[in-house]
Amino acid sequence: MAPTYAIPARPSVCRWRKDEPVTWENLVIFEKDEALKHEREVLIGDKRPEDVWNSDTVHLVEQRRALARKDRDFRLL
Repeated sequence: MAPTYAIPARPSVCRWRKDEPVTWENLVIFEKDEALKHEREVLIGDKRPEDVWNSDTVHLVEQRRALARKDRDFRLL
């Protein structure tokens, strides 16, 4: 059975890593409060996403980033 994830009531889009350009692979949809935290601590601050979010969240985002890269590469064929 596939895991279920909460649907954000107030979705916000943020870059995942500040040292990478704005691409589909580097965008994450957060709940608004989480987006503000990510912006404050990662995008403006000096922390990495791994320092802010738990390992399950980081793993999920990295899996989705890999899938987005595969989709991009497929479209470029």
